[in-house]
Amino acid sequence: MTTPKGHCQVCGRPYRLKSDGTVRSHWARNPDGTAAAGLKDCGGVGEPPAEALNRALTEAHTRTVADLGQVLDVEAGLAEILNRSNDNKEKP
Repeated sequence: MTTPKGHCQVCGRPYRLKSDGTVRSHWARNPDGTAAAGLKDCGGVGEPPAEALNRALTEAHTRTVADLGQVLDVEAGLAEILNRSNDNKEKP
């Protein structure tokens, strides 16, 4: 059985995931990409992999767009009602 891998949200490098689905411990990186021994762990340690974050952001964006579409539908409906009301007022 292979251990699942994912990309760190911070450094973007692929790492094996822990049993809880988060990125394993790894050092921060120097600007040239080499492991910076002696520095604290990368900020992505213990976080879900970037793929999970991207999936969550995509789902949230999709829900937001759908919600916005519903709001725009309601606004269009209200504008239609207001226009009809104004048309009725103008008729003698």
